Amino acid sequence: MRAAPAVHNSNAQKITTLKMYLRYRLTHNPMLKNYFKIALRNLKTNKGYTLLNLFGLVTGLTCCLVSFQYVAYQKSFDSFNDNAGQIARLHMDFHDQGKLTMQSATVFPGVAPMMKNDFPEVKNYCRLVSARVGWRGVEPAQWNIVFSNDGQNVNAIENTGFYADPSFLQMFAVNFLKGDANNALDGPNKMVIFCRQFKCPT
Repeated sequence: MRAAPAVHNSNAQKITTLKMYLRYRLTHNPMLKNYFKIALRNLKTNKGYTLLNLFGLVTGLTCCLVSFQYVAYQKSFDSFNDNAGQIARLHMDFHDQGKLTMQSATVFPGVAPMMKNDFPEVKNYCRLVSARVGWRGVEPAQWNIVFSNDGQNVNAIENTGFYADPSFLQMFAVNFLKGDANNALDGPNKMVIFCRQFKCPT
């Protein structure tokens, strides 16, 4: 019979070495051993104080981990885009008698072309409007997008579409499986379908 090849596990060896080192230090260093005994005895004697310290330690570590997670999440926002560092989103604040009354993540449509015309630092702009937003008289309403193919008797309803400027495809570096990004949105009645929303073509 053929013997199985020996596998060298460096992690297991390191753990074993650490255990041996601690056992050696505790055995040959009575002062260190006494420190552990005194610490354990104090923990058992002052249980309330020990629980309070442990609670503070756990709370502090939890707050640190949550803070690091929050900062990492905020820094990863829109990081999928190669041009993320060059793109800024405009928002609008409403003030009444010097007090902030409302904040909106949208601005008026004319702000973007005005900024490009007045500020040479603005190289391009893109405006997005949800296709679900509409008006019924003077009241806002929400609509669904209906895709239909009468020849194949296919109807689909989608509620996550957007109207966008043609510059969207250049600013956000969209990779096309089919079609050309230079003219995909250069006129009315044109649409780009994202692969994650529908079955990708093969």
